[in-house]
Amino acid sequence: MWVEKYRPKNPSLLVGNDDTRSQFISWLKKWKKGSKQALLLGPPGIGKTTLVYASAQLLGYTIIELNASDARTKEKLRKALAPSIVSTSVLNEKLLIFLDEVDGIYGRQDYQGLDFVQSLLKESSIPVILAANFEDNAKVKKLVSKCLTFLFKRVPPRLVEMLLKSISSREDLQIEESVFHSIVLKADGDIRAAVNNLQMGYSIKDGQTAKLFFNRDQRISLKDASNILFNSTSSDVSFHAFRRCNSNIEEKIQVLFSSILNSKLDPETLTKALNALSKADELAGRIRRTQEWRLLRYFDEILVYSLMAVLPRGAVKYSEYKFPWNLQLRIWNDSRILKEIGQKLGKLINTSSKEAIIDYLPYLLYTLKDKKMVESVSKQLALSESGERVIQKEISRLRRP
Repeated sequence: MWVEKYRPKNPSLLVGNDDTRSQFISWLKKWKKGSKQALLLGPPGIGKTTLVYASAQLLGYTIIELNASDARTKEKLRKALAPSIVSTSVLNEKLLIFLDEVDGIYGRQDYQGLDFVQSLLKESSIPVILAANFEDNAKVKKLVSKCLTFLFKRVPPRLVEMLLKSISSREDLQIEESVFHSIVLKADGDIRAAVNNLQMGYSIKDGQTAKLFFNRDQRISLKDASNILFNSTSSDVSFHAFRRCNSNIEEKIQVLFSSILNSKLDPETLTKALNALSKADELAGRIRRTQEWRLLRYFDEILVYSLMAVLPRGAVKYSEYKFPWNLQLRIWNDSRILKEIGQKLGKLINTSSKEAIIDYLPYLLYTLKDKKMVESVSKQLALSESGERVIQKEISRLRRP
């Protein structure tokens, strides 16, 4: 990703918030035990995390980082950070603790996570840096009075455009002024969004570029994210798109499954694609079983990178139908009869009618070798003549060369 490729390694190379950056570096240089800890407060994508890492590198600090939204309980925070609160590294390294997204600590379910952060600010013998996006968050307000707060503003459009032009020059891109203006306008001072949109816009060649100019606070539809995955040459761009999609994991899997199934893929590619999708489905199942929601951070990565490794660009078209059109049409035409079969088969094998039709009926049809066996099953299920006729019709389709 260009946002990583061109991430500044020196704080002097960051764009915007010059005075605030200078004040922060001065604070870190002068920090000693007993000094106030730091809270970096401002909109997403304007360089707070980059400043922390660049400043640490400049001043010789090793960072211990934890994302507060990933470990929101008191116990998890203590386990991760306690060893560093009262001691320094065995190798006598200069350490600092960086706790990102502290506004990700919410309400009762955090089990005193915020209380632990506040005690950390008092007790730590090494610098502690907190970062948050929203000043009006009630939890953040409690931290403002306990920290030296550094306020960051959105980067001015002029500086965002200068940065984009610099990256475009290094990537040898020829871009119209109107495109620069569109990206800058939509990014709304979010450097990360601007750089990602610049890269994304030139990785998609299917006429959807205009839809991709959004800032980090905006979300995109599952349809747009899926089309980016199907048509982009960049796995990183597709991953970034799925991270911006608010659909849940079941919806993402279902839409990709439907799209893959309804596209005209050769059998080998179809098998690889479904196997790749199953990796994400396995993770989704584990999350549901164990309630380890922290694993969600890996879901989009596994989903996108596994699929893009096997899907040819442009080979899959977005589709919300669960089944291919010809099968869908048959279901519509014979829906009443299939519902009857599903209900009776489901009752017999103790499952839902839907699951009976989707998962069990195809295997049952494969086992029925002659008319006598069909009549026997129809009698056992107490099917009508129409039901028996539908079964015969589906068997003939299965056996068609």
